[in-house]
Amino acid sequence: MALISTSKTTVAAENYTGGDVVSESVTAGTAWRFRGIENRAGMGSVLQSAVLTCDEDSVTATYRLHFFNADPADSELNDNIAFSVVAADQAKYIGFVDFGAMVDRGVISTAVALNVQLHLVSGDTGSSIYGILQDTSGETAETAGMVMTITLGVSPQGLM
Repeated sequence: MALISTSKTTVAAENYTGGDVVSESVTAGTAWRFRGIENRAGMGSVLQSAVLTCDEDSVTATYRLHFFNADPADSELNDNIAFSVVAADQAKYIGFVDFGAMVDRGVISTAVALNVQLHLVSGDTGSSIYGILQDTSGETAETAGMVMTITLGVSPQGLM
């Protein structure tokens, strides 16, 4: 199993409402990009686990990570705006994984999703999968500049 991580320094300028996108900009947000998804013979990989970590210790919200096989650049990517997928990105949508409530671990907060079994097939030549992180419960303990990291545990299709 390979571990693939990406991080964002979030804006978190004000409290999140359930349904809001979590991103690095209020006006020019980007999708989370996970590079190195194996795609042997076009079969893709299987997402087995996902870990969400925040360097702020008091974050307790629940989150949903939406996956796309190509950059969902036309959908909502800006921080603190309601999540939505536009028609142009609909065919790119793969599925999602839910994280339970984050847990304060002292100097960080974490949430884990295990036994996910979501099939990921990259739609680009760089073997990347893209994501949009959505706060599903609302967070009031956020701080501007907090760093959120998502680590995916993936295995090439047929090697689980």
